Formats: sequence, structure tokens, C-alpha cells
Amino acid sequence: MPKRTVFLFQSSLFACLLLFIICCSRPNIRIDTGKPLPSVIKAYKHITIAGDRAGMRDTGIDVRKEDQVSILATGSIDFCAKWGGCKYRNVTPADHWPLIGRIGKEGHYFHPIVRDTHKGGFSLQEGRLYLGCKDGPLQANGRPYNPEWYRDNQGTFSVDIIVWSTDDYGQIINFLSEQLEENPENKAIKDTLYIYATYRQVQLAAEKAAEAAQETQQEISDLQRQTANRPTSATERQQIQELEARLASLQATLAELDQMKKQLQQEQQKSEQLTASSSF
Repeated sequence: MPKRTVFLFQSSLFACLLLFIICCSRPNIRIDTGKPLPSVIKAYKHITIAGDRAGMRDTGIDVRKEDQVSILATGSIDFCAKWGGCKYRNVTPADHWPLIGRIGKEGHYFHPIVRDTHKGGFSLQEGRLYLGCKDGPLQANGRPYNPEWYRDNQGTFSVDIIVWSTDDYGQIINFLSEQLEENPENKAIKDTLYIYATYRQVQLAAEKAAEAAQETQQEISDLQRQTANRPTSATERQQIQELEARLASLQATLAELDQMKKQLQQEQQKSEQLTASSSF
């Protein structure tokens, strides 16, 4: 083979290898995609969001309103690679604004990662999920007004999309805990695990309070039935008063926990409401 041909072949091979390295990133979640997905996961996809690529990328994942969806994103993008005095260097998904999502081809773009968390919420929309990065002003559907601004950007985001097959937080926590053991420095896994652990704590506390309230109500009913056809003694009246006070306290606790669950759900949905008002 002539030397020139060998040189061209080697150069082409190197260019392809370099392109592969740049365009592909290591998944945050370690799943053997050649095998069936773990039972806790309904759908999974890993993609790389390149900082120099304008527009939204089709993830191949379809989400429904009732789906539990998590987006785990790491990496960084330098939006000032060829500009001096620019502050948008080493920008990560945790900075909230750079990673954007959209449901459907012409849906309104949103931020799937709420600041300091990595749990995406899609309870208001359903359809195909698209992801991309933000550099400058965007149209309502996430398409950039100035796609040429992306050309000088450097870096990538490694993004894992998980559609859970269950709303059992315990199973989700177990899966994420195993992943964290294999990848203990991964911030996206840590943050997602923290969010679901918080949900689980609220869920368990609500279940415990509801059970205690039901038992207390039963005790009150039993005492009232026992004294229905005779005068109530002072001791029994005091028992009933104490039980009613305990029931009122448990009901107040349940109301507080219900409010906490609503706040968590609102935080989950907030990402869909934060659109063109972001900081960059």
C-alpha cells in the first residue's frame, strides 16, 4: 500500500476515533443494554449533549403524564472557549439553565433539572422527549435564534433518562443505592437518590400517621359504644378527651405531610414552568 494511502487511512481512522470520543460520553448509570432492563426500569437511554451542537436531540424516549421520570446529567461545557473575560466556563447541568428539554416536536421547552436536583418532572405533558443545551435566546420550542453561537463551545453533558416502571420509592432507592456504590462520586446519582429518599421518608411518615389515626379513631369508637347506654365515668371521659386530642394531633400531622407531598410535586413540576426566563 503506498505511503500516502497509508497516511490518509491513518488520518481518517484518527479523525473517526476523535469524533467518537468527543461525541460519546460515559453513562452515569451502569446498565448492560444487551440484557433485559432491571425490573424497576421501564425505559432507559443514554445520550451525549454536545455543547457545539445547536437544536434539540430526539432521545427516542416517549413519556406519559403518569410516568416517574429521572434525568441524570453530568459533565461540563465551556461556552467561552474562544472568548476572553467570559464567565460561562465549566458550566454544569446542576447550574440549572444549560440543559433544556421539550415534549413533542413543537412543545414548549423547559428545564428538566431543577436547581440542585436531578429529578425531571413531566406530569403536565406527554410525548417524545427531546433534549439539548442552551446558548443564548431560544424560541418557544427550544430552537436557538443564533445557532452560530454554538460553534465555538467545547464540552459535553452525559445524560441518562430513566422511566421507572414503578412508583415504589423503596425499589427505586435500592436501585440507585447500588448504582452509587459502583459510582460513588457521581453527583447526579447522589442528588436523585436524595430526592427519592426524601419522598420515601414523607411517604413512610404519612403511612405511619394514618395507621395511628385509624387505631385511635377505633379506640374512641369502642369507648363511646361501651358507654352508650350508661353514664360515662370521669376516667372514661378523660380517656376519650386524651384520645381525641391524640387524633387531632395525628390529623394535623397528616395535613402537614400532605402539604409536604404537594410541595415536592410542585418542585418536580417547576422545571416545566421555568422557560425563557433563565439567566443566559
